[in-house]
Amino acid sequence: MIRWTHPTLGAVPPAQFIPIAEDCGLILPIGNWVLRQACKQAQAWVDAGLPVATMAVNVSAKQFLDPDFLEGLFAILDETGLDPRLLELELTECVLMKHSESAASILQTLRERGVEWRSMTSARAIPV
Repeated sequence: MIRWTHPTLGAVPPAQFIPIAEDCGLILPIGNWVLRQACKQAQAWVDAGLPVATMAVNVSAKQFLDPDFLEGLFAILDETGLDPRLLELELTECVLMKHSESAASILQTLRERGVEWRSMTSARAIPV
């Protein structure tokens, strides 16, 4: 989960800045940055010989449904060297239900490449 510490406001909760990032189009670069950093960190733990079960990353609906999502995700996995089986994407039930046809295709591709996913209720999910 991403956090933001503003120089004058202090800690800004994700519930306040994520919707703004989605509205102004910044959620895609933010989401990709978070995904890349999470994969880098998980691979660093693997390289250090630490046991890593999975690295879970929240993915916003806009990021998940972006036409370049899968290509970008697999590029990040290739770049970082992280075994796809060590990545788990957290998706809100809302995106899976509202966009069931396209979501099913994306989820199938993820599973085929070894990336796990799980759904979360919208009430507890602050996507990124």
